[in-house]
Amino acid sequence: MGPGDRVIEIGAGLGSLTVALAATGAQGRAVEFDRALLPALREATSEARGVTVVGADATTIDWESELRGGEWTLCANLP
Repeated sequence: MGPGDRVIEIGAGLGSLTVALAATGAQGRAVEFDRALLPALREATSEARGVTVVGADATTIDWESELRGGEWTLCANLP
């Protein structure tokens, strides 16, 4: 991954992978279902450029609307 790449991360958790991806220059959406983890995820990514935290169930997101404008890479770390 690198500058100009766009990544959807499902199950972002506490943001370890999210921050690492952002450090490469990639832009992304970090999707997390667990509402208890969202504050920590938002804090971990607060200084990460190009990261948007999405608090939602990945099975119910309108992906067509979420992923407009070109190609995306998917990564996930689900239990």
